[in-house]
Amino acid sequence: MSNEDVTCDDEEIARCLSLSDADEAIETERRRQKQVAADASLALRLTAEDACARLCDASSLALDAVIARAIAAKDALANIEAFAPKTNDAAVIASPPSAEQRAYEVDHGRLELRLEFYGLREKNVTGDGNCQFRALSDQLFRDGGEYHDVVRAAVVERLLNRRDAYEAYVAPEAYDSYVTKMSQLGEWGDHVTLQAAADAYSVTINVLTSYSENGFIEILPSDGSSLNSPRSVWLSFFAEVHYNSIYPA
Repeated sequence: MSNEDVTCDDEEIARCLSLSDADEAIETERRRQKQVAADASLALRLTAEDACARLCDASSLALDAVIARAIAAKDALANIEAFAPKTNDAAVIASPPSAEQRAYEVDHGRLELRLEFYGLREKNVTGDGNCQFRALSDQLFRDGGEYHDVVRAAVVERLLNRRDAYEAYVAPEAYDSYVTKMSQLGEWGDHVTLQAAADAYSVTINVLTSYSENGFIEILPSDGSSLNSPRSVWLSFFAEVHYNSIYPA
């Protein structure tokens, strides 16, 4: 083999090695760019997941925050409207509402805002002392509350038959007196009758309230029977005033 042949072979090997190095460099750059793209995608996804996690963590506070801001805005508007102009453009201060009236308005406004937030509407039932049973009747039978006496009778029967389950929640009132009272039409229902209704009909009762805390209350049958029932009952409760039946808006 001549020196010239060796030189040609070396040049060819060098050229091949040069091409291999270039190809490897290209491949390395391609992998680097791919990794950069993957890292960027992961960063975006993690950012989105982190934002979602923060949103979930704040969800329990979101409703009350929205309600608080809305109530504050309404309060500010109420303060402005307290100055009622006369026809001669003079302004006079209207009589301020009583503390009881103001509390009533704030509570009712809170309930309205919660209903709006959840996309719900109230179906009003008659406020004659039977409203809890009327609201339950409408939810159970879609009757506008007509069979409130039937619901009351079922609740009272449950109270009579399962004294051991409810008596502790009635104390210090005498249990027999309590049951007799609840059997009378026009007597307001309470948290015990709601539990007895959930137990008697094997349904979960969901109550959206006007309370500043405990805005949503879930009442499950004590024996867990609602797990086998497709029915859920939805009520609104304007605290210490009135129950209504609620539906999607």
